[in-house]
Amino acid sequence: TFKVGNGTGACISCAMDLYSTTVAAVTPDTCLGCPAYTRSDIGSSVITNCSCIAGYTGPDGEECDACFAGTYKVGNGTGACISCAMDLYSTTVAAVAPDTCLGCPALTRSDIGSGIITNCSCIAGYTGPDGAECDACRAGTFKVGNGTGTCISCAMDLYSTTVAAVTPDTCLGCPAFTRSDIGSGIITNCSCIAGYTGPDGAECDACRAGTFKVGNGTGTCISCAMDLYST
Repeated sequence: TFKVGNGTGACISCAMDLYSTTVAAVTPDTCLGCPAYTRSDIGSSVITNCSCIAGYTGPDGEECDACFAGTYKVGNGTGACISCAMDLYSTTVAAVAPDTCLGCPALTRSDIGSGIITNCSCIAGYTGPDGAECDACRAGTFKVGNGTGTCISCAMDLYSTTVAAVTPDTCLGCPAFTRSDIGSGIITNCSCIAGYTGPDGAECDACRAGTFKVGNGTGTCISCAMDLYST
């Protein structure tokens, strides 16, 4: 506080955001400004009455640092900046409310305190660029972890009907004596191998003696010509 002239007048408090350590001050010039990004109540008598404003953090009585993108601080004081929760992000520096934390695009995930949308990566079973909505891995493929990685095809002679699969265990073996191409998404992609016949997607029967089948597929066994035999 201060009092300029003689008389019975009361001492006048330094204004908000000012402080004065001077006892028996006679001029308002003794009221000094608080450090940057701090605030004090009226009549503050020590510099440590100057506390960081919302969106800024640091010790009382010192210049404060802005909360990083991906964090916020609601009120005045020495409290730390609070990180946006998992699966949220915020690009706002010196944010003062949790509402600045925005949801990641569909089927993406982010770590706590994410400061850019590209911290939002596709979850397992989905693929696409960071920061954008992701597409499910089609049947016959899988993706194990989060990130921008592509969906991996089931190996030859396997198939999977699962969309957005997250493990290679969803790739199942074709029936006996059948073969499939990589990335097969239905059991009927499993066709009988050469020398065997039957419908796609089912166990196949061997061509009997006296017959043959050259390639994969549902074709029937072909009989040996007249005057030929096969055991």
